[in-house]
Amino acid sequence: MKKKYTAILYTALSLSLLAPVSCVYNPLEYFNRSESVNDRASEIKELEDSSLGSSYDIMVLSDIHFGQDRADRHDDDVVDWLESLGTKPKFCVNLGDTADHGKEGEFDDWLELKDRIEDKIPGPVYSIIGNHDLRSDGWEHFSSKLYPYTSSYHFSTGGMSYYFLDNADGTLGKTQMKNLEDAFRSDSKPKVIFMHCPIYHDKANLLSATAFQDTHEADKLLSLFAKNRVQLILVGHSHAFRKNDFGSFTEFNLPSYVHSRAWGLIHIDENAGTATPELISN
Repeated sequence: MKKKYTAILYTALSLSLLAPVSCVYNPLEYFNRSESVNDRASEIKELEDSSLGSSYDIMVLSDIHFGQDRADRHDDDVVDWLESLGTKPKFCVNLGDTADHGKEGEFDDWLELKDRIEDKIPGPVYSIIGNHDLRSDGWEHFSSKLYPYTSSYHFSTGGMSYYFLDNADGTLGKTQMKNLEDAFRSDSKPKVIFMHCPIYHDKANLLSATAFQDTHEADKLLSLFAKNRVQLILVGHSHAFRKNDFGSFTEFNLPSYVHSRAWGLIHIDENAGTATPELISN
């Protein structure tokens, strides 16, 4: 009986901590959807390769949450910051939870900010899907409005490979995992991975509910990354900054852009095959 009570208490505490993170979240909107990750990510789409030079930066934002009532928007600040830079990031990545309720108008609000960012940088803004983006059947809007109009994709440069994965359901799913294993077999370059949910699962941290829910899958993925020259993993979702060292690579968990007024700048050295993250707080 005591164990049962402890489990109930743990669950209640977890939900109470997640409530402010997820805002007004209806669980039915998460479970009652017409698609799953296996439907959305039936392939890892190969984008056209690009030549970006030997040394450059990448800008990364996470948990933008357009449509959230309590969000303190500071979009002018990030545009002004980009304007102030002498050397601009080559491209930008949005790690997901763009639209708080998955509504079309929320995605449209992001597109306005995206256009302002793209006016300041030479490359595009790539988007990852997050769990909030899937609310209210938001996948339809995400896949029609946010470049590159798919949830799982990759491209290579002269010396690096970039993989953008769909784990908005808290899992890669069997199809995407197999496709990732297949892609890695023919890709020997150093790699940077972008996903919404973190892999790291700390049982002492109640917010570990924001990580991969299958620890076996997480262990399998970490092993795959360690064997295939992954240098850096960029994730969001938890709204908290964490940096987890896995030996040969690092998981860099970005805080919420809109709540923490922070984003990431990734310094790439293709000659050395390295990706070094920096947290920018404004």
